[in-house]
This record gives sequence, structure tokens and C-alpha cells, in this order.
Amino acid sequence: MRRRITIETMDEPQPPLDYAAPARDKLSPAVVVLIWSAASAMGLGAFGFVVGFAGPIIFIPDSNQGPLLGFFVTGPLGFLVGGIGGCIIGLIKVARSR
Repeated sequence: MRRRITIETMDEPQPPLDYAAPARDKLSPAVVVLIWSAASAMGLGAFGFVVGFAGPIIFIPDSNQGPLLGFFVTGPLGFLVGGIGGCIIGLIKVARSR
């Protein structure tokens, strides 16, 4: 025996979705600063690592310890500078949004 399934529509209209408010307006200021800080720290840390790792390989190919510059100096330094810079940018964004 086969049953026929029907979908009934609701008589009440649905409220319109609020597309006017972007999601970042709903984030707390601490989360905005954290996102900016983490994203810029990762970005600048990765950039510093790649430059410090590949730069000595390209410019001084005879140096066997050249890539260690990316591991121990430019990568962590880029991460630190990116985190501090991102924190400052996040604080500025939060201050402007108020």
C-alpha cells in the first residue's frame, strides 16, 4: 500500500531575514581584537618564515645553516610583530565602531 505524502504550507507569513546587520557587528570587542591579532600573527609569521628560510637558500646557497634563520629569527619575529600589530589594528577597529 502506497501512501501519498503532501507538504502543507504555513498560513502565517515568515518574518523577513535581517540581512542589514553583518555578523561582525554581533561579535564582542574582545573577539574582534583576538581575530585580528591571531590572523595577522599567523600571516606575518608565515611570511617571515618563508623569507628567512628561502632567502638564504637563494642568495647564499653554500651556507648549510641559512634556513635556520627562518626557524629561529624571522618566523618568530614576524609572529610577534604580527600579533602586536593585529592587536593595535583590532583595537582601532573596535574604537571606530563605537
